[in-house]
Amino acid sequence: MDTPDLRVPVERLLRAVVSLSGARAAALRMLEPEDGTLHLIAAVGVPAGLQLQNHMRGGDDCRVCQDVLTHDTARSAPSACACARDLHHAAEERIFVLPLHHGDIPCGVLNLFFDHDGVVPEALSLLLPALGDMMGLAIDNAILSEKVLHHSLTRERQMLAGEVHDGLAQSLTWLRMRTRMLRGALNKQDTRQTERYIDDIDSSLAEAHTRVRELITDFRTSMDPRGLDVALRQVIEELDELSDLKLHLDNQSPHLRLHPEQERQVFHIVREALSNIVKHAQARSGWITITEEPEGVCCIHVEDDGVGLPADKAASVSYGMHLMLERAHHIGAKLEMGRRVQTGGGTWLRLLIPANAHRLALVDHTS
Repeated sequence: MDTPDLRVPVERLLRAVVSLSGARAAALRMLEPEDGTLHLIAAVGVPAGLQLQNHMRGGDDCRVCQDVLTHDTARSAPSACACARDLHHAAEERIFVLPLHHGDIPCGVLNLFFDHDGVVPEALSLLLPALGDMMGLAIDNAILSEKVLHHSLTRERQMLAGEVHDGLAQSLTWLRMRTRMLRGALNKQDTRQTERYIDDIDSSLAEAHTRVRELITDFRTSMDPRGLDVALRQVIEELDELSDLKLHLDNQSPHLRLHPEQERQVFHIVREALSNIVKHAQARSGWITITEEPEGVCCIHVEDDGVGLPADKAASVSYGMHLMLERAHHIGAKLEMGRRVQTGGGTWLRLLIPANAHRLALVDHTS
């Protein structure tokens, strides 16, 4: 558990506690629920070159911390434990251990190391439990956010890997097959077949090159930090310059606030939908409408007046559509699409994001 961003502020707080308590050293460690290991977050007053050792809950070498976590109560004792064995004058020290909490569950310990006659001042002993709860909550939330970010990046890489596999690996396989056929036609001196296979390979290479550029653009494009409305308007301006298509954004919920991960995925979904309109719909106009439905459901509706979906709907599930479905599933949203049969033709796409989707998604990602 490496949390460099936490170390500096926690060390500042530990120095203040050391100064107020008269302790010689202090350390803060968080409990790993999976195996019961205490991981060092920060320490002050520890001699240079020495480190407090992580230990296993329930081990025989650190019964003080074990009892504190088991009984959820602060304890002061001689330093006959693993937490202080590497400190100078360990035999002459006393250790004070305070449990840290996240909710009602112990999630770590704060260790204070004193000289043999040192005690925690009474005024500070009343403050330390509240301080410990705040520290435990803040650090546990920071670690949770780090895990969520890591999972999000991993998920994004997995989706990109799937996109490369589906969009490029299959094209390369097809090219290898055509290359073998081309070699056979050349050996037979079949001019007509040779020209046909060369045209097929050239066309497939052009398509693969276009797909690579799309993947690079998707990978490099980031969302404007000012929010979804601003980011979508920028995309509309960019696409307006590339075609005669006129796009319209009607945000009926300008003060709607989604979870940051939701906003990021929604941005990519809508951008992919708009790109599909420009490339495939042969439309004159496109519309994006953002509304907040009953019970807090966010609805994003995208439609165009183009040629519409093919009769075989499965044929319309392209690589980009597959990626949009993956992104929607990632944030617990529902993605629907269909033909605008009663409004002159075209395609509609609707993204429904439940109010509790981001909470459910975060729980799933960290499980």
